Amino acid sequence: MPEESRSNPDASIGNKVWVRFRKSEPMPTYLVAFSVSEMKVYSVENQRVRVWSREDAVDDTHYIQEVGERLLTALEQYLNVKYKLPKLDIVAVPDFSAGAMENYGLTTYREKLVELVDGVSTRKELEYAATVVAHEFSHQWFGDMVTPAWWDYLWLNESFARFFQYFIAAMVESNWRMGDIFVVEQVHTALMADFHTHPITASVQSPEEISEIFDSITYNKGGAVLRMLEHFITPAAFQATLTTYLDSTYTDGGVTDSNTFFDSVTDTMNTVTNQNWQSKISAFKNSWIDQSGYPVVTVTRDYDKKTATVTQEPFFLEKQETPSDKKWLIPLTYTTSNEKNFTLEEANRKLVLFNPTEKTANIDVQSARWLVVNVQEIGFYRVNYDEHNWKELITALQTNPSDIHVLNRAQLIDDAFNLARAGIIQYSVPMTLSKYLVKESDPVPFLAAFPNFRYLLTRFNGQLADAFKKHFASLVKSKYESLAAKSNKDHVEKTGLITMSQWACYLNVDSCVNKAKEEMSKLIQNPDYKIEPEIKESVLCTSLRLGGETEWNAVWNHYLKTNVATEKVLTLTSLPCSTYSKALETLVNEMITGQNIRTQDFVYTVRSIASQEHHILSALTMLRTNYANIISGVKKDELLKMFVKQLQNSIWNPTQLAELKKLALDENTEHSHAHMVNHTIEHVTKNLEWTEKNLASLQKWFKDEEDNPTPDNDSTTKNPDEPTKAPPSSATQPLATLIGCSLAFFVLYRRLESFPL
Repeated sequence: MPEESRSNPDASIGNKVWVRFRKSEPMPTYLVAFSVSEMKVYSVENQRVRVWSREDAVDDTHYIQEVGERLLTALEQYLNVKYKLPKLDIVAVPDFSAGAMENYGLTTYREKLVELVDGVSTRKELEYAATVVAHEFSHQWFGDMVTPAWWDYLWLNESFARFFQYFIAAMVESNWRMGDIFVVEQVHTALMADFHTHPITASVQSPEEISEIFDSITYNKGGAVLRMLEHFITPAAFQATLTTYLDSTYTDGGVTDSNTFFDSVTDTMNTVTNQNWQSKISAFKNSWIDQSGYPVVTVTRDYDKKTATVTQEPFFLEKQETPSDKKWLIPLTYTTSNEKNFTLEEANRKLVLFNPTEKTANIDVQSARWLVVNVQEIGFYRVNYDEHNWKELITALQTNPSDIHVLNRAQLIDDAFNLARAGIIQYSVPMTLSKYLVKESDPVPFLAAFPNFRYLLTRFNGQLADAFKKHFASLVKSKYESLAAKSNKDHVEKTGLITMSQWACYLNVDSCVNKAKEEMSKLIQNPDYKIEPEIKESVLCTSLRLGGETEWNAVWNHYLKTNVATEKVLTLTSLPCSTYSKALETLVNEMITGQNIRTQDFVYTVRSIASQEHHILSALTMLRTNYANIISGVKKDELLKMFVKQLQNSIWNPTQLAELKKLALDENTEHSHAHMVNHTIEHVTKNLEWTEKNLASLQKWFKDEEDNPTPDNDSTTKNPDEPTKAPPSSATQPLATLIGCSLAFFVLYRRLESFPL
């Protein structure tokens, strides 16, 4: 709270002063915070948001103060509930184990989220900083003003904050397209995590159990389900619900649970529609909040009757011993090639409510060439189609990608690759579909594709690596070069260039590699040379990967020299790209001693080391031979856990697995660590089995492509809007039945990011 009074220096206590602050609002004990420091403040007259930082960083905090004030105002306006305190501080903590924290009226952050330097910090760093501030500011309502009765209902804090960090950021930075970015960063991440895990409402009793639910289900899936709910009941009703929920709960003491929130949803819908929504809202809550997992819906068209039948079942990446009987209330939105109506507006959208008590749902599609279900991927589910509809969608993408909404282009990529990964469809579907990307003008579908590309490159690193890299490079090259050459890039293009340049250089696209070498040469000659922020990470990583000691020394010295927090982290994550013989040893020793790498930055370093294929075997050997040093000292035990967890998704051959087994069997390895390593070995073993069983089908696809090269748009002679005739033998069979595919199933153990927000 603001200062109320300050005494004169008191000689009896060494000329110290007594400072009295105004009385705080009632709050949960976990939200109480004090900041005692010699930091300096940046503030603007008559504005509530203030920023505290080291004195030499004050000039770098202006953007965060300005956007923070706008975010606070936007939240008040949208929620129609005033912020309860007279000020809201942002404190940049130099060494902070959490990413950020929402203490009531005093939010705290790592420096890289507050101190942003024009010409040095990237547009993505700017975006991320703004969204994290939006996240913590959202907590001032969801968590601080209204607090869950117990940790079971953590989602009422974190799911709302994750939702609003994009939604409110979109309101204050309208050209950032945060709604689109939410899909590829949050929805897709949650779909990858939600298989054998907990429901959004999770029963927890111990501190360990509480800690475990700060995960991608509570954050990512929770935010995605709120987005689905918003459009299920309409955005206007959702907004009205939140105002009623916050006002009434605060008045009643500020304690909430899932029933309290959904009672507000039901009351609002009953009033708005003059109908009883109790059963619908109850079914939604039971399906999406109280039940784990999510469905894949299979859409099977009858091309003679001009209809489509929809079925649902739980989606798993591995085959289940016992079939699951879980069902969901699914808002099925759809459009066809006839109308190409990708709107979510209530008056114009096409929606069928698939009730959990029904075996099928039916859609009238007339004589359309193609059908798309889950418009703008607003629903939290995957979609599979019959073989012919997949072919028509691929033809449409290859002919004119813009006929299909950009978010559905991203959805088709992500769904197809993961359906193939689960053995539900053949890999020929996503691989052929991906060829359309040579015509893609928007960065967002590429952002959906890259995690799937990365998975295949990791799994088939040894046997099909060259084939995959050649294919993916052919898709990325033109988009990278057009983005790099464009002088007036918008925000999404600038942020897209960061990832696009990383991939283009990794895939050895000549223009990208040459640019990296050119920029590194300038940095070596002039250590003060400023590389364009959006390509800096790819420049550093590529130069280190292809260079040696000279490049390592240049980048290491750059890391030591810079005092810009965002640049320091970016440079640190680039260092493991180096193939210099002493690179890995230097980084591990620096983490053990803590001399030049902060503890809070270990996770960036470890994650980057584990992602570099040339370090995997050496890192495993170093873990075993330096085991005692790594686990000694403060938080070094966590360092080992981070290494093992990150490496488990990077190991791709038996030699690496054998080295991991040595660590588990070593007599010096503590029992708890050996158990963790053995758990990782199980996952790695399944990864290798999955690779072996899927190798032949992918080899066949590459051979067919080589033997029968076809233009990317070989179907463009067709009229894309011409009605489709019934294909032979495909009228009623889903693709999985037609292809008779019996692929191995793979269990995903996705590494969980830290969720400190």
